[in-house]
Amino acid sequence: MTGEDTTVHARAGVAADAVERTLLDRAELVGRALDDRTIRTEAGESSTLVVVPLVSREPTRSVLGLGVASGAVVPLERDLLAVLGTQVGHALAAVEHRRLLLADSVTELRFDVDADAAVLPRVATALDCAFELVGVVPAEEGLLCYVAVRNATPDAVLERATATDAVGDVRFVGDDEDGVVLEVTLHRSPLRTFATAGGYARSYEVDAGGGTIVGELAPDTDVRGVVEAVTDAFPGVHLAAKRKADHEVATGGGFRGPLADDLTDRQAAVLRAAFFGGYFEWPRDSTAEELADSLDVSPPTLHHHLRVAQQKLLRAFLDGT
Repeated sequence: MTGEDTTVHARAGVAADAVERTLLDRAELVGRALDDRTIRTEAGESSTLVVVPLVSREPTRSVLGLGVASGAVVPLERDLLAVLGTQVGHALAAVEHRRLLLADSVTELRFDVDADAAVLPRVATALDCAFELVGVVPAEEGLLCYVAVRNATPDAVLERATATDAVGDVRFVGDDEDGVVLEVTLHRSPLRTFATAGGYARSYEVDAGGGTIVGELAPDTDVRGVVEAVTDAFPGVHLAAKRKADHEVATGGGFRGPLADDLTDRQAAVLRAAFFGGYFEWPRDSTAEELADSLDVSPPTLHHHLRVAQQKLLRAFLDGT
């Protein structure tokens, strides 16, 4: 089951109409499990509904629903179900990433974002500056976005952006040829909603007049559902174009495919954050401690994941040469 407009992907031991009735009656319970990423239970007359969020590094949008005898869920069972939910969530995320990565074609969507529809366009309008997305990294408490900023100082962006709860933090990363690069933690943004719905944001360009998001979906994704998820959450965001496109990285599938299977979500997130955050530049734009703080992990944990990810990256590149 997924999201607010819930879709049942699989069921066992219960009739379809019973599942639909349960979803209508317990929609709020499912929503709370998705929002706080914790197991929720609700007792009925003869049974208890257990809603297990399928958690990964991506925003959580799927749950596993179980019907058990009343009062049968003890703390140990809740802990085991939580572990199961995390394992299944990581597995599903890996499958989705691989499906998009190796697709010969994708559905490309372009969204126009009004100047007052989201936090980055509002900041750009207030400061008369421009943002360009460099890269994104899923994190526990939001979406880490690395953006190039033109015609504004990091302090000015920090002051404006963090005045709203849509932004968690802003950190200066470094300079490039066009301006400065900032790491922005977005709690609420069309980018995060698009990622939550299963999309991959390829670009996001913002200036004082608004913004444009270009993203990709795997061929068998529910396009209408993704579009509605974004436009319902942000009324000032509009679908401007939709087309089938050749996947730009499909030719790299021989290298990327095995690597996508081999990297865990955490390792991939650490590797992306290190790359986009300038950790591999010389001199470094970000320290390991700064990246660890952004990803909400300890520095030793970050070093471990980064070292293992680099080893897998090199193995995938050098294997057979």
